[in-house]
Amino acid sequence: MAEAEALATSDDPAALFTQLSQMIAAGAENVAVKSALEATKLDLRTAAPKVAADLTRQVADLLDRAHAAGAVRPDATVEEVMALVAGAFAAIRHANAETSRERSAHIAQIILDGLRPQPQ
Repeated sequence: MAEAEALATSDDPAALFTQLSQMIAAGAENVAVKSALEATKLDLRTAAPKVAADLTRQVADLLDRAHAAGAVRPDATVEEVMALVAGAFAAIRHANAETSRERSAHIAQIILDGLRPQPQ
């Protein structure tokens, strides 16, 4: 949680990507998180509503800063970003990459690259 707070006060417009990478890595590696998410069909809003609300607020703040800096696609919404995080957990599980930090990070990177601004 301290890392998330540090990112929230960071001036780095790419802090959004750091936060999302950390969220995906924690979800992929943490047995308790995985169990809670699997029990609710990978929906953190059901598994831990307060945690989900806090994370969504943090991500929304970082997304706003990333939008202002042009570091993220202008059409990405916080709801879509949070859906991508949930989808990343499912993708990592589907690829049997939960025990491989490198493979799960690679999957997360592919997903997060889709949030970056596209060349015109």
